Amino acid sequence: MLPILGQREPEHTRRSLAALPAVARSAVHLTFLALVCHSHPMGDQRQELGSAAAQFNDYVGTAAADDADAVLNARSLYQIAGLDRHRWIIAGIDVEQSRASERVTVYAFDRQGRAIDGYADLLEFGDEHGEVPVTAFHLDDPEQVQDFRNEAFKRMTVRLTARALTENRLTIDQHHQLRPQR
Repeated sequence: MLPILGQREPEHTRRSLAALPAVARSAVHLTFLALVCHSHPMGDQRQELGSAAAQFNDYVGTAAADDADAVLNARSLYQIAGLDRHRWIIAGIDVEQSRASERVTVYAFDRQGRAIDGYADLLEFGDEHGEVPVTAFHLDDPEQVQDFRNEAFKRMTVRLTARALTENRLTIDQHHQLRPQR
């Protein structure tokens, strides 16, 4: 479950995260940071960035992703989003899909004028200020979204559970292969 604004992951989780390589920590922190989104185009309107939601939320769940491998001549997540890695720290990502369109939103913290080097400093900033303000960068162009889907992550998993069963432990007792029906 994601923390609410002003909370953070438990201390044992923070210690576990500190032991992970930097690439893995960045993917894990996409889940744990409690964020506040700045809506700059409409003034200083602020909106809390919470759990993902759809129109009716019939299924709810979690997601996890691994950064793409650093490969020579391959673009990083920052390059795909068009963000300067020295200025911005990516703190969260929304991937939305409907029958009509797909959209990716990248939430990033602007470290310009602040002594923030990485996620550890950003966690400390959040502790001190009670929130982490982020800017939402919308990738609406179909080509941008396709590039993001093809290049951003090595692996991505989304697990959705029927809302009525979210408090129950589900266990797999059988496996079946579904065949295409024509």
